[in-house]
Amino acid sequence: MSGERGCFSGALTIICNVRIVTDNPDFEAMVSIISKLEALKSKAITDITTLYDIKAQALEDPLAFVQRLQKHKEVCEAIRINVLQSASRGLY
Repeated sequence: MSGERGCFSGALTIICNVRIVTDNPDFEAMVSIISKLEALKSKAITDITTLYDIKAQALEDPLAFVQRLQKHKEVCEAIRINVLQSASRGLY
């Protein structure tokens, strides 16, 4: 037992420490927040991709794009639906 401290050593110490951390309410809250932030990050990436696609459409045919905006079709509706869906899931 030379070099060991207390009754725990090596892998057993790691297992005990993991149990202590995972039973901690602050740790559980932090994991929950990280999970929500990861969901927001994923949504942001999707939104950015959508915006790049919309930009490409606008640059390809600016007149048609403006006409769709003026008629409140496709682009505005897609954005509104995404926002409503995200809000209903508690992502905003």
